[in-house]
Amino acid sequence: LRISPRQASRIVLREFGISYTEKLMEVRLNKAKYQLLHTQKELPDIAAACGFQSHTYFTTCFRHANGVTPAEYRRMGEDSEANVEDFEENT
Repeated sequence: LRISPRQASRIVLREFGISYTEKLMEVRLNKAKYQLLHTQKELPDIAAACGFQSHTYFTTCFRHANGVTPAEYRRMGEDSEANVEDFEENT
């Protein structure tokens, strides 16, 4: 891009209203959410695929941002999908 890291950070802040680090974490956690709901990958594999150095740190960041652990989030997603399937079968 031929711009300095500082300039790139300013652009991210101006466009998204959050710092580069916060935006990066948001993108990584959104990717993790998708993988939790749409794949059967193990949590350490999802953590690594989303750029986290450890499964523990991934779980800590995920819980801080979403109020639940990745495993709980996956179960909640499975439950809501099952509820939709049950509703469709009964209508």
